[in-house]
Amino acid sequence: MLKALLCAAVLALCVLAAYLLTRRYRLRKDFYYNFDLFNQRFANEVSYTRTPLPAFVGKYAFGGDFAKMLEEKKRSGFGQGEYAFDYLTQDERKFLADYFLMIGRSDAASQRTYLAAARAEAGERRRLAEALKCIRIDISGPRPIAEAIVTAGGVKTSEVDPHTMASRKVPGLFFAGEVLDVDAYTGGFNLQIAWATGRAAGQGAAESLNPSKE
Repeated sequence: MLKALLCAAVLALCVLAAYLLTRRYRLRKDFYYNFDLFNQRFANEVSYTRTPLPAFVGKYAFGGDFAKMLEEKKRSGFGQGEYAFDYLTQDERKFLADYFLMIGRSDAASQRTYLAAARAEAGERRRLAEALKCIRIDISGPRPIAEAIVTAGGVKTSEVDPHTMASRKVPGLFFAGEVLDVDAYTGGFNLQIAWATGRAAGQGAAESLNPSKE
């Protein structure tokens, strides 16, 4: 009985320690998620629709400590303030103070400067994402068969029927050639793999469409 109580106590202490250790991370993650959401909406909406800042802040609901801080900012007119969250560093607190002081200024020039920089950064991120996801490679033509090479990696052979090259996981899906995790030394072996698996996959696909045909 005593051993069971000791084990339960140790387990409870471990759970408590894990909670305390991850608390800072969870709070920071939630805070900056809401801050990023606020910043994106501010840059897009206030700059284009000329929505007054108080009306903009009251339009959306935010969560966690960021919502509490925002309520305090609304009461203080977005002036200087304290950021008592223990998971924020001194530099982060200074950044937040400067950020909210700047967006709370009434002069349009300050807001235009900030919003132009924010839109430029958002545009850079969008262009980077487009470049990474939409790289276009124009193919001018094939190289000679004598220069053919092979790449390693691909679909595991354990996931493929070796007789028909059909996927063991997705019905009606067939694999051939370099899409498979099969490679060999240069000297025609890889070409043979491509031709053999291509023939088997073609036959397997045809038979799957006409199962009654020999």
